[in-house]
Amino acid sequence: ITADLRARFSMAAEEVASELVTSKGVVVERGVVDARARAVARVHRIEAPPGRTSPTTLRVLSFEVDAPDAEAFGKATLRVTWDDRARPSVDAPVQLFFGTGSLFNRDDREWLVRAFPVSVHFVPKAPSPAKPRVRFTTILPMPFMRSASIDLALATPLQGNVEWEIASSANTHSAFKPNWLGYL
Repeated sequence: ITADLRARFSMAAEEVASELVTSKGVVVERGVVDARARAVARVHRIEAPPGRTSPTTLRVLSFEVDAPDAEAFGKATLRVTWDDRARPSVDAPVQLFFGTGSLFNRDDREWLVRAFPVSVHFVPKAPSPAKPRVRFTTILPMPFMRSASIDLALATPLQGNVEWEIASSANTHSAFKPNWLGYL
């Protein structure tokens, strides 16, 4: 393993994501979901441009919530459906999808999960933000041909909103064959 590769694997998903979103050809979209009232909320839907014959890949999926809402958000269900399939390919509690069985942070750690494909980061309180936040990030590449729908099913309404960031890019590798697409 090269030193560069070793250094990359020691980075948290959030740190790698910050590099990915500035890469050429990556489309970054951000938004807010009002999680105070809705049981099921559409986070975002990505549509590939008409006529594209190669897949699009979801490169970064990140959510940020107020720290007091983190436990309830962790129990929400993340659903990701590729290409209008009848059932979601991802249908998991947020906390499990992002690599933690619980959001109980007994040692008041900054990073509850700090791994290459996923991270759960308790954003430091000082000097800012005034309100402590928790950021959930994955950089697991997730390809799709036509569309991706990302939804949250909230078991309990949150006190605040859920901020999200999604980065995607076309897979234009010259060796790509359309039937090579694999879903998560």
